Amino acid sequence: MSDVLVILDGASEPIVDDEPTSLERADTPVLDALAQAGTVRRLQTTPDGLPPGSETGIAVLLGWTPDAPVDRAALEAAGLGLQIEPGREAWRVDAADIEALRFPPEVEVHPLGPHKLLAIVPAGYPLRSDGAWPRGITPPHTLDDTTVVVGAPGAALGLARLLGARVLTTDALATAAVVEIAAGAPRVVVHVDTPDEAAHRRDPDAKVAALSRADDEVIGPIAAAIHTHGGTLTVTADHGTDPRTGAHDAAPVPAVTWDPEASAGEELPDDEDLPVLATPKRRATAGATTGRRMTERWVATLPIEAP
Repeated sequence: MSDVLVILDGASEPIVDDEPTSLERADTPVLDALAQAGTVRRLQTTPDGLPPGSETGIAVLLGWTPDAPVDRAALEAAGLGLQIEPGREAWRVDAADIEALRFPPEVEVHPLGPHKLLAIVPAGYPLRSDGAWPRGITPPHTLDDTTVVVGAPGAALGLARLLGARVLTTDALATAAVVEIAAGAPRVVVHVDTPDEAAHRRDPDAKVAALSRADDEVIGPIAAAIHTHGGTLTVTADHGTDPRTGAHDAAPVPAVTWDPEASAGEELPDDEDLPVLATPKRRATAGATTGRRMTERWVATLPIEAP
């Protein structure tokens, strides 16, 4: 049986008056059913004094709590499978237009996206860029191959690789996770990067759509596999990202944990017009707004817990 963790990157966000958050707006019938059948919690994934971000939140969720900011460039390099040679160092650089940046030949450049890159330079090189991330600590080797982390290429998988987990780089997240669950992998972690990417583009509708797709294409198949093979499923965010501003948020995040064995005897609505979700007996309405939900507003009065 597998303990499965699905990390919806940047899924949470600040509550602003009565305006619904992305998690409240999204059509997440599977997640809603899991919340009804499971345990909803409020997790502190960003320790006091550390910046909110995947390099912090995912580290905490994987079991390592950093005591200083994490070196994002080291994660990006590991995510690309790059070995930094002695006498050289890596820098993560953000810029509105990376195409406009010019570097001399001794700087090795690896694009990471529309507005970010990894620069590998000679040690001590005077890299002049307002968008260069500060240096930080490198994650220690605390995991082994009993933890498998599934995701697209990027810093999240770089972090997992540096911590010692087995890494599967793929865009077919659910397919890879289900194979591992069926094989009895003890711990499976699935990283979904699309909500955070949409929020950084300051596109609230795209963030909502990304959460809806994750519910249908990732959480649904994984919940079905857990029902078949046994185990537990936890879904949460690593941090918040406000789609209005693109800024990260350090507030506690909502989470749900579901164990089909623990909830097997519960009585649930038996309405044939409602979509069948995590188990044949478990149903919920898409976009439901009543009952337990994995949303910022629903967990706001719950005690804050460590992951």
